[in-house]
Amino acid sequence: MTTLELKYNSFAVKTGFFINGREASLKCFGTGDKIRLRDYIKDFFPEAIKKSNVGPGEDCIIQFYGTQDTFEDVRKSYDEYMAQTAEDMNIKLPEYKPYPNNFSEVNKLIDDKRELFSDQLKYKREELINPSVGKSNEEHPDVVKRFDRDKAKIERLYSDCFDKINTVIEGANERVDFLSSANNVSLGSSGEKSINLFSDPGIFLFSPNVVKVCCNKIIEQYNLVYTNTYEKLTDLLKSLLKKIDADLYSGLEAVYKDYSTAYPDFVALNHPLLKYKQSDSFVIKEVIPYSCFSNISRLAGPFDSSNFSISVGTIKKNAHEAASSCQEYFDSVFRSTKQTFLVEIEKCKAYYLEELRKLQEELQTFQEIIKEKLSSTKQIEQEIIALENKIECLNALQSEIIKMAVT
Repeated sequence: MTTLELKYNSFAVKTGFFINGREASLKCFGTGDKIRLRDYIKDFFPEAIKKSNVGPGEDCIIQFYGTQDTFEDVRKSYDEYMAQTAEDMNIKLPEYKPYPNNFSEVNKLIDDKRELFSDQLKYKREELINPSVGKSNEEHPDVVKRFDRDKAKIERLYSDCFDKINTVIEGANERVDFLSSANNVSLGSSGEKSINLFSDPGIFLFSPNVVKVCCNKIIEQYNLVYTNTYEKLTDLLKSLLKKIDADLYSGLEAVYKDYSTAYPDFVALNHPLLKYKQSDSFVIKEVIPYSCFSNISRLAGPFDSSNFSISVGTIKKNAHEAASSCQEYFDSVFRSTKQTFLVEIEKCKAYYLEELRKLQEELQTFQEIIKEKLSSTKQIEQEIIALENKIECLNALQSEIIKMAVT
C-alpha cells in the first residue's frame, strides 16, 4: 500500500507532500511556499498519483493534515477526481479528525498574542503618519532627467512666440512719410491765393511772415506724425513683451503643476510662481532733435529787408531736407529701441529658465530626502502588513479551535 501525506499550513501558507514518508514536490504547488491550497488542489490528485506510480489494483491512502475548512476543498477535489478515475483504482481519503488540544489555554495564548500584535500595529501606524512624504508607492518624476525636457519646452515656446513677434515688429517698421505730412499745409493769407505746397506746379513768391507761418506748420506736422508713430510703436512693444511673458509664464506654470502634484507641500511652501518684472527701457524717445529742422527753421527766422520774399521751390527744398533728416532720426531710434526690446525679451526668457533651474535643483535635494523617508516608510508598511497577517492567522486559528471544541 502506498501512503501519501499532504500537509498544509494555512497560517504560514506552506505545503508539504510526502510519499511513504519521503518528501517530494509537485508541479502544481512548486516549492510549496506562499501558494494557497485552493489555487492548486484541482491538479493535486492526478499529479500525486502519477508521481507515486500508483497503478490499477494498488491500494493508496492519502492523509491530509490541515484545518477543517481547507479539508473541505481537498474532499471536493478528491470526489471530482475519483468520479473521473477508473473503477479499479483504490484510493482512500480518511475523514477529517481534529488534534486533541487544551483549547482554553490555547485561546488565552492567542488573545495575548493578538493584543501584543495590535499594540505593535497601532504604534507602526502612528509612526507611518507623515503628510509631507505621501504614499510610499508613489512614483516621483526624475527631476534630473526632466530638466532638459522642461528647458526645451520653455525655449520652444519662446522660439515660436519670438518668430511671430519679430514678424509683427518688422511689419510695424513701415517708413513714415514726413514729407506727405506737409501736403495739407497751405500758403497764403486773406486776399492771397491759397495753394498746396507740394502739389501745385506754379512758382510763387511769399512774404517772410507767410513763410514763417508755413514753416512752423510743417514742423508742427512733422512732430505730430512722429509723436503718433512712437506712441503706437511703444504700445506695440509693450503688448508684445506682455505676450511673450504670458506664454513663458504659462509654460513654467505647466511644469510647476507637474511638480506640485508630486511634491504639493514643498512647491506650495517654497516656490510661489512669480512673473517676470517687465521694464519700459525700450520706450521710444519722444522729441525730434532741433537739428532736423535747422534748414527749414532758418526760413522762418529774421529776414534781410532786401530779401522781402521767398519762393515755393526754396520752401519745398528745405522741407524735403527736414523730412529726410526726421526719417533718418526715426529709423535710428527704431533700430536702437528694437535692439533694447530684443535684449529685454531675452532677459525674460532667462528669468524663467533660471526659475526652472532653481526649482529643479532644490527638488533634486528634496527628492533625496523623500527617498530616505520613503525607504523607511516602505519598511514600516511591510511590518504593518506582517502584523496584520499575524492577527488574521490568529483569528483563523481561534475560529478553528472553537470548531474543534464544539466537535
